[in-house]
Amino acid sequence: TEALKKLLKIVKSGSFELYATGEDNYYRIARSWPVEWEEELRQGRFKSEEGRQKALDKTLENFVEADFPSSVKQMKEERAVVRVILEAGADPNYYSGVYNQKLFDVFLNKRKSYIALEIAQTDGFVRPGNIDKTFNFLADSLKFYLQWKRPYPGKTKEEAVLHAQNCQDRKELVYVLFQKGIYPHDEEVFTKLAPVVLEREPDFFEKKRQQAITRLVQAKTPVQFFNALRGNCKEKE
Repeated sequence: TEALKKLLKIVKSGSFELYATGEDNYYRIARSWPVEWEEELRQGRFKSEEGRQKALDKTLENFVEADFPSSVKQMKEERAVVRVILEAGADPNYYSGVYNQKLFDVFLNKRKSYIALEIAQTDGFVRPGNIDKTFNFLADSLKFYLQWKRPYPGKTKEEAVLHAQNCQDRKELVYVLFQKGIYPHDEEVFTKLAPVVLEREPDFFEKKRQQAITRLVQAKTPVQFFNALRGNCKEKE
C-alpha cells in the first residue's frame, strides 16, 4: 500500500519521464516522443484487486518502449521507479501478450539488464521462460569481463560508466539466478559463469552442497525427496 501511494505520488508530480526514439515516416528523420508509462495509473482503476493488478502490470510493460538510458543517473531514476512498481504489486512473472513472452525475457532482449535484475530480485519470481537463452546472453555479454576482469571500455567517460554499470548488473543477475537455484542447462555456459558467482561468494557452491545434503537427509516423503533433489526447501510451491 505504501509503495502504491509512493508510485501515485510520482505520477501526480510528473517528476519522472520516459522517451522513445524512432523514425518519422513522413519526414524520414529520427524523432523522440514521451512514453505514456503512467497511463494505466492515471485511470485510477484500483477499486478491485484485478484492476489494480492489471494497471501495475501494464505500467511495467510500458517501460519496454522507452529508449535505453543515456546516463547512469537516468538509469538509476528509471530503476528506482521500476522497483516501486514491483513493490506495489506488479507481477514479476507477468506474461506479455504484446511481446508473447515474460517481461523478464523482454527486458533482457532489450538489453535492459538493470530492469531484469529488479524483476529477478522480487519475491515470487520463478524460472524465466527461456532459461538457456537468458544464460547464453549473460555469458556472451560478460565475455570481455570474464577475459580481462574489467568492464568493456567506452568512447567517452559517461559511456564507460554505463558499460561498467551494465557489467555490474549482469554479474549481479547471474548471482541472483544462481542463488534462487536457477542454473543453465549447458555445462559450458555454467563453467563460464561460475567464476562470476565465486568472485562474489567463494564458498557459494559448498554452501549449496551442504544445503542439498541437509534437505536429502531430512526428506521423509517421496515429495520431500523430489523437492530436495530439485533444491526446493518446501514440500509445495
